[in-house]
Amino acid sequence: MCLLNATKCNIDSNTKCNGGELMKERLSVTIDSDLASKIKRISAEEKVPQSKIIGEAIRLWEKRRIENLMRRGYQESSDEDLYLAEFDLEAGNEVME
Repeated sequence: MCLLNATKCNIDSNTKCNGGELMKERLSVTIDSDLASKIKRISAEEKVPQSKIIGEAIRLWEKRRIENLMRRGYQESSDEDLYLAEFDLEAGNEVME
C-alpha cells in the first residue's frame, strides 16, 4: 500500500513506491502532430500537465479494452449456453417420445 496525495491507493507488485509516492518514469514516444496539438491545447485549457492527460487517456483506453474483452466473453458464453439449452431440449424431447 502506498500513500499518494494523502489518499490510500492499492498498487501491484510491479509499481514502484518511494517514500509514499508513486515513482514516475520518463518515456519518449512519437505521435501524430495533430494529437500532440490536442494534448497541448487540453493541457493549457485544463491547466494540467501533458503527462496527466496522456496517463488518463491510457487508463481510459485500458478500461474500455477490458470492458470489450468481458463483453465478448459474456456474448460467447451466452451463445454456448443457448447451444447447450437447445441440445438439452432436443434430447429431452427424444426421451419424451
